[in-house]
Amino acid sequence: MSVEKKVKEEIAKKLKLNPTYNRTELARQHNVSRGTVYFIAQKVDAILAPGKVSAESKLLAQKASADESKHLYKAAMKELEATQKELSVFRDFEQVRSLIVPQMQQVTPYTGDKQAVPMLTLSDFHADEVVEADTICGLNEYNLDIARQRVATLCKGAVGITKMLKRESDIDTMVVNLLGDFMSGWIHEELQATNCMTPPEALLEVLNMLTGILQNILDSGVVKKIRVVCCVGNHARITKRTFFKLRVKTSYEWMMYNLMMQHFAAKGEKRISFQIPSGYFNWVKVLDRDIRCHHGDNMRYNGGVGGIHIPVKKAIAQWNKARKAWLDVFGHWHTLIWTEDYVINGSLIGYNAFGEMLKVDYAKAAQSLCLIHGRYGKTAQYPIVVQD
Repeated sequence: MSVEKKVKEEIAKKLKLNPTYNRTELARQHNVSRGTVYFIAQKVDAILAPGKVSAESKLLAQKASADESKHLYKAAMKELEATQKELSVFRDFEQVRSLIVPQMQQVTPYTGDKQAVPMLTLSDFHADEVVEADTICGLNEYNLDIARQRVATLCKGAVGITKMLKRESDIDTMVVNLLGDFMSGWIHEELQATNCMTPPEALLEVLNMLTGILQNILDSGVVKKIRVVCCVGNHARITKRTFFKLRVKTSYEWMMYNLMMQHFAAKGEKRISFQIPSGYFNWVKVLDRDIRCHHGDNMRYNGGVGGIHIPVKKAIAQWNKARKAWLDVFGHWHTLIWTEDYVINGSLIGYNAFGEMLKVDYAKAAQSLCLIHGRYGKTAQYPIVVQD
């Protein structure tokens, strides 16, 4: 309770008990005006009988009543002014809203060409190589057990993404690019000392991995057909240096691709076909678009300021003079990069001493899947990250 209200109640109490209480004395005791005392007297019916109230007292009581009314009037006017401002803003809003006419478009189902082909690109597993965490600042760790786990994650991701894409596109066939370096081999003395398998052992391990991936996709039922486009890398060679004319047939991977093709043929599997390479490039036509697949080692990059893009663009420009490609797809550089003209695949092994030496951007182990749409070209692009 406020002090002012408490004082008024005390004055009122005294007047109720003694209506003849001296008004002037009350005003002095409570430090208020005599007009206030007379106003309170009116409120509590403590007005003196006629003849006992002086003209001055009546005047003071009237003045106090007028002051109180004036105070209430001013408060009411302020509240009215605030209400009028709010009403003015509301009216302005109503006028603006009346000028806005939303263009409601009727959504109709898309009935055009929805045919599309998911393209899964696999490369650079290096399944026989070992990456110890303490040699690469703890950024990655890799061995045969981890490689197998990442392959399982890769299968799950590829099937899941394809199922999602089928909701909006007519997908019948998947293209799977196998672009090499699935094993590290013994091309360097260091690899001979540090790899966990010999090249023949690695060949059998990778053969099982890739066959399992393809069989898993077929068994999932997400596509009716798989076209496998194969390229050899630079690590699986049986020669000290890379051959040019005999690059393909001096590679363990060429033998592995043929064994895979024979495996599915022996099973009578008609839903899968293989394009075995005969040279560095392996071309595939996807929805009337020419795609040039290769491993990616036939380009030179030594960590220049412009990044890998400059040597890649120079190489593609030269190759296009002979036969123009709508898209180049390759691996080797262990860093997943998407552009309009080319796709550089990531790796299953992830960041290692090779990537550190090349000064490539750090990236987690990943493979790529993109959608080739019959009408819009390369649209959706999905990195399948397999590293925790």
